[in-house]
Amino acid sequence: MSGIIKLGIDRAKIGDILVDKDGADIFVFKLNSSYIMQGLLELTRFRKSKIEEIKISEAKEKIENFEEMSIIVASMRIDNIVAELISSSRNKAIEFIENERVLVNYDTIYKNSKMINFGDVITIRGKGKFIIDALVRNTRGDRCVLRVRKYA
Repeated sequence: MSGIIKLGIDRAKIGDILVDKDGADIFVFKLNSSYIMQGLLELTRFRKSKIEEIKISEAKEKIENFEEMSIIVASMRIDNIVAELISSSRNKAIEFIENERVLVNYDTIYKNSKMINFGDVITIRGKGKFIIDALVRNTRGDRCVLRVRKYA
């Protein structure tokens, strides 16, 4: 990913990047493929890499691996959930939100009061990507026990 950024290409102009132990498939518009391929080959870290253009039908199938976990939150507000996901205080979670490091369903979040729904995908830059699956139960203190899947 850092190689593409060094080429001056905005991440929003790139499609999915499927990484595995043997390399990566980067989905781009055909219009951009030659520029990206040539640019990557000029970067020192990719000089010995095999970079080729393939049809989308030849790309590796995306296999999603998840780690399942449970968190306990006072409410479904994004700051509460982020604090639990990063094992930190709400103040630290708010700092992540204010620094635009938190996305919900791939949109940057600017307010720490955003309410989260089941099925939402939360991305915390530098910490991981999570799916809020379901309410497992409520505690006696009326806190929510949530089942969360973390992308592995």
